[in-house]
Amino acid sequence: MLSNQFRHVYQFRIVLKDTKPPIWRRIQVPDNYSFKDLHVVIQNLMDWEVYAGSSYEFRIAKPSAGMVETIACACFGFSQYAGIHEPLKRIADYFSPRKAKASYTSKHKSSWDFTIELEEILVAEKFEIYPICIKGKRASPPEDCGGAHKYQEMLKAISESSSRRSGKALKLYQGVLEDDFDPNYFDRDNVFFTAGSGNPPLPDDLPERLMKIFKEL
Repeated sequence: MLSNQFRHVYQFRIVLKDTKPPIWRRIQVPDNYSFKDLHVVIQNLMDWEVYAGSSYEFRIAKPSAGMVETIACACFGFSQYAGIHEPLKRIADYFSPRKAKASYTSKHKSSWDFTIELEEILVAEKFEIYPICIKGKRASPPEDCGGAHKYQEMLKAISESSSRRSGKALKLYQGVLEDDFDPNYFDRDNVFFTAGSGNPPLPDDLPERLMKIFKEL
């Protein structure tokens, strides 16, 4: 397990590919995160389940060379490059202002591709609890709806069905989308980061931080 002490946070903008308008999130995570931790955070951002057997991979330029390296966990043979310890590599050893971009693919029930861009490296706020989502746009699609292209087709069909008042598409996708699903809705306060699912432990001084916050209320 990584140390829970850190001084800086990495601010990323994460975009779900092939979505129009784009679905994206802006997050801040500790600089001691591993790629496995970042995988869990992205799943949390999308409100998707974190499965023990999920396959995923990151593709990012090597620190010492310009060649792209694949850092993967392939529980079901998703990537030929997978290694059992690779997800524990630290994001701070790869991301930098000069090498700020990466791609990420998650595959469980559907395959989803993301772009990841490092926007800033910031000093961690003393009384903030990380990770945090600071902004985002549009609702997350259901993880098992078939991927980004299928999701876009679904939204188009529902929009056309609603305008014609036929309701056929609504019935077709009734088992996939909630009745009150709004593709344009996103509230960062509804993002919940799971504990014990790959994230580093909570800070040792968490009680002191909370007491400080309560005293300032």
